[in-house]
Amino acid sequence: MKTLSGSLYDYLLFYECAVKDWLPGKHAQKLQIAQQAPGTLMNHINWNVKGTTVKGDSGGNTKCGITHKTWAAWYKNNAAKYGLSSGSNVNKMDKKGWLSYIDSNWIKCANEACSIVLFQAKWGGWSKANSCLSLLKQKADITNYNYKTYGSVYEQIADATHAFKNPMDAFQIIRNSHQQYLYDLSAPGMKNRKFRIGWMRREVATFQDDGLYVETGNLANYVNENTSLHDWRAMCKKQKGKIPGYVKLCSWDNMPTNPEAYADIDFSPYNFGYGNYIEDHGGSYSPTFSSSRKDPHLSASKKTELKKGVLLGSSFNIK
Repeated sequence: MKTLSGSLYDYLLFYECAVKDWLPGKHAQKLQIAQQAPGTLMNHINWNVKGTTVKGDSGGNTKCGITHKTWAAWYKNNAAKYGLSSGSNVNKMDKKGWLSYIDSNWIKCANEACSIVLFQAKWGGWSKANSCLSLLKQKADITNYNYKTYGSVYEQIADATHAFKNPMDAFQIIRNSHQQYLYDLSAPGMKNRKFRIGWMRREVATFQDDGLYVETGNLANYVNENTSLHDWRAMCKKQKGKIPGYVKLCSWDNMPTNPEAYADIDFSPYNFGYGNYIEDHGGSYSPTFSSSRKDPHLSASKKTELKKGVLLGSSFNIK
């Protein structure tokens, strides 16, 4: 199995899990646990609990961030490889299955910051991935770099991060591109508008230049659905580590691992899958466009671009 940062697992579970997914009393303690014992939040999840279906979230029944449809398709192709026996119903997905799914989606980049922000984009789906790849190639500062031209667009993005003398420059390009994508996806006149604050908390607040953060909701006192992306970034930079519940899990150059948390699990070769969010922290990346109103803020070309739908790693259901 790949050795991944314990804080990656904590970050996902922190945002993906509904209150009922946690063992008694642990939901209220998740921030403290993630800070004091990185990589162990997975041991405080009640893996026997069924998934959650949220009204308005086209992702459908979801457990720890993975929809039933996604899990069933992935399980069919990967259960034997990973030695899984829980079955294709996401309600039965256990810790081993969840970790196997994450392992299968991880792509190593030039540094941990790039790897995690790319993983997050791939987890939820991203129709701007090809545009981001082009921008990375334009901005790279290692001359005559021999770019990878095969494999998924995510694998090619991961490769392109090695074309930068400072990989954090690539991190900022990937991060900013995906944030802009989510911001556009939740513009006025689009059904996903209600998810904007959750999505911005999930990504703008979290992926800071100095490390990985989590935010419990107090940022909502400083922003609203109409806050510009520029102001979101400025506010998060100003308030990180200052307001209650907005804390750093780890620095990019000092990411903790906790292999003991999953040392008993045997991982085999991987295959790439899909992912999404649950409504508890922002809804799935399933862009549903309002048919009753025309969006005054998006051009026709922008809407067409967002409506293109399924790319590698995406699970879009557009209506």
